[in-house]
Amino acid sequence: MLPARRPAVSPNRNIRSCLDQARRISAGAHGLRWVVIVAPDGTLVRVPVPPEHEADQSLLRDVRSSLSPNGEPATGLAITSINCTAGVQKRARSFFQILELVPNLSYLVGAAALGNTVVAFEGHPGDFPAGVGDTDVLLVDGDMVPFLQPDWAAIAPKELRQPLVIQFGRDGRLSQLTRLVEVEGPESSAA
Repeated sequence: MLPARRPAVSPNRNIRSCLDQARRISAGAHGLRWVVIVAPDGTLVRVPVPPEHEADQSLLRDVRSSLSPNGEPATGLAITSINCTAGVQKRARSFFQILELVPNLSYLVGAAALGNTVVAFEGHPGDFPAGVGDTDVLLVDGDMVPFLQPDWAAIAPKELRQPLVIQFGRDGRLSQLTRLVEVEGPESSAA
């Protein structure tokens, strides 16, 4: 697994357009679903998703329990995932090579197999509000948290339709973040 890092994004990337197109692709047509990764240059990398009946049932059980711990339906959600995306275009032909950058890729594929729209990007500060806006769930690679803007925990609940934030640890553990607290910086304490 490669260490997390935030890549430089292209100044020509229109993140809103990329996310709109990625969400349409992920939602699928004719029963085909995808996890779509927005690369730093705006390229959309598609990861195929098996139909629910062909997917690993233990993975689907785990995905259901983390997306809906109270047993409500875990389908029809728009999910944003924050992961390292640098070099994803070069790895696009191999699930296992993408997995080195996106350690929760299996989980994302499971969420999409259940009927959810799943898009991943790197969470660049200028793009973060657009990435989480109009979505239900934010999945964050725990190693990417230090690279997010300092107020991400204040922005996410305001932008998400359902303020559900799940952190994926590189050890495979999932944690639902139930209390997101904005930490004041030294400049805000001076009065």
